[in-house]
Amino acid sequence: MKTRKTKLALVLFITLSQIVWGQGSLTPPGGPAASMKSLGEIDQSISNVLISVKTAEPRTPLIAGEPGVSIDPYFGTISINSSGSYYLTKNLTVSSKNGIAITADGVTLDLNGFTIRSSSTSTTGSGIYINGSSVFIFNGHIKSGTSYDSSASGDQYTGTGFSNGIYSSSVPNNKIHIKNMTVSGCDLHGIYLPADSSCIVESCVVQIVGGTGIYAGIINNCSSTTCGGSGISGITISNCEGSSTGSHGIYAMGVVLNSYGSTFSTSSSHRGIHATDSVKNSYGYSKGGNGIHSGCVENSYGSSSSQETTSTGIYCSMVQNSYGYSHYGTGINSTIASYCIGMGGTSTSVYGIQSFIAVACRSYYGENITYKYNMP
Repeated sequence: MKTRKTKLALVLFITLSQIVWGQGSLTPPGGPAASMKSLGEIDQSISNVLISVKTAEPRTPLIAGEPGVSIDPYFGTISINSSGSYYLTKNLTVSSKNGIAITADGVTLDLNGFTIRSSSTSTTGSGIYINGSSVFIFNGHIKSGTSYDSSASGDQYTGTGFSNGIYSSSVPNNKIHIKNMTVSGCDLHGIYLPADSSCIVESCVVQIVGGTGIYAGIINNCSSTTCGGSGISGITISNCEGSSTGSHGIYAMGVVLNSYGSTFSTSSSHRGIHATDSVKNSYGYSKGGNGIHSGCVENSYGSSSSQETTSTGIYCSMVQNSYGYSHYGTGINSTIASYCIGMGGTSTSVYGIQSFIAVACRSYYGENITYKYNMP
């Protein structure tokens, strides 16, 4: 009698035999058939694809004689008057007025890493002037001759060259996108676009401008420092640094996220960060006014070194998980405060925290709280 293990082995052998030997002929099918494409035919196919790509999105150099391009013979301004994709081939210096003027819709401009300058002895024009919609500009530099003198009386931003770095007329919904640009030394604004959500500025750096550093709808990953006006101004501002000598560090008609705003103006009306909606994960400093001034503040730090008792570290309607400090004024002034720390000045008219309701907060140098919970 076969044992149970012997029967099991026999069944497995028969099954494996059917799998291995039941697959049909193993004879090789032979060499490649004549119907396969030759290397020459493959090369031609690749060439056809490249031609199709080039035809679908041609790039036009910004030189005389190219379609859609004209160059001013006196000042050197390059004008783009037809939609399409263009690129700069070398550094550009103009003697007056604009560096590049875009007067068409649907323009993509690659500066190719080159720099636009002006040799004008007075300030005039813009490095890039935009009078069109659906415009994308990227990868370049605009340098001008304005400098900042903190000890000067009157206008502290003076020099030569461009009035603005990149400037667009205020037409709503004109869909302008600026990326990877640097702007420095302009008498007025650095990058100035209509303040609607269709206008985006990202990954740009602005330094030393007499007016607003960056003005647009949505601003991401940008730095704008030493500005006579607001460092950065827009609707939604995130991951940015804005610094001003004469206005707000950051001014938002909406939300500020993960950003740092500072102003060295001594005016009590100028804030490190001012946002009509909310401020989150940010730091605001003011030498003259409130560190942070907003509707709601969360996970943020506001500081004021003003000598005015009316200036606060954080001034808002609701604040949580934040720290507010004021050298002479109130640390935090909010209707509702939770899980916060406030430190104010030593005057009897100011407080660490001034609030209607406070929950789990800590106040240094006095408090003015109507209802408080989980607090000493």
